[in-house]
Amino acid sequence: MTENLLETDIQITDCVPELTPYAGLVPFLKMCRAIGLHDIINQNIRLREKKGYKDSDHLFSLIAMQPVEGSTIDDLAVFKEKFNTTALHFFDVPSPSATREYLSRFHNSEEETKQKRTGLRGVQHILPGV
Repeated sequence: MTENLLETDIQITDCVPELTPYAGLVPFLKMCRAIGLHDIINQNIRLREKKGYKDSDHLFSLIAMQPVEGSTIDDLAVFKEKFNTTALHFFDVPSPSATREYLSRFHNSEEETKQKRTGLRGVQHILPGV
């Protein structure tokens, strides 16, 4: 009877296991892929049409990092190391420097200056009494 306790059945496969300490991340990413969210992002944002990382790579890296306790762009390096999204065929995780450069394209100096001048006055239309 005690002999059976020491036996272990090990199966070797060629596929990457979908085990992760990040609970719902794999099902979430599968859902995004199933509904074609990657293509929708790439077709509509179009900041990255040349070779290299796609718009969806940058955005999904930032989105997927949130539930796994990522708090800064530098955490992308740790996320890439711990959760191999490329092997699971979801997206490539860009470097922190590439992500900073990508996000800088969304900066609008004119709008920033406008916001500094008006302060919270624009919010008063939405939230009376502010």
